Amino acid sequence: MEAQRLTSICLNTILSDHARKQSASQLRHAFRAAGRGDIDGAVTAIEALKISCPEYFEVYRTSAGIHVKGGDLQAAISDYETGIEVDSQQPQLYFWFGGFLMRYMDDFDGAAKMFTKALELDPSSGAILREAARNEFFASRFERAQELVEACLSG
Repeated sequence: MEAQRLTSICLNTILSDHARKQSASQLRHAFRAAGRGDIDGAVTAIEALKISCPEYFEVYRTSAGIHVKGGDLQAAISDYETGIEVDSQQPQLYFWFGGFLMRYMDDFDGAAKMFTKALELDPSSGAILREAARNEFFASRFERAQELVEACLSG
């Protein structure tokens, strides 16, 4: 009985990995379509992935990026939030959401919260430290920006 359970777990893991690899390929295709201006086609592909692979956080992060390209900022916010609900342990979700809040919404306080969470999950990431410092600079919090730059340079 235990052997069957372990075999089932292994098969589910293999199938899940295969589904994620296929999803990653479809995500790249959708993002390229959006880059060519085919936002409707990209959204259609993403919506199908939300049905077939709803537990994969990258679906929502990519969808948010496509919505930004299409000018639908509220849909982008919703997708970032859903991605975080799906897998709250992925620092890149907080990193990208923070960058979005900083660049498109001028929400420097919200972005700071996202970068703080990303740094909790990946404290030595130079990319996160740089974006967090940029956000603090834009918010005129220069001392904090300097602290983040120094942390980035010393890391």
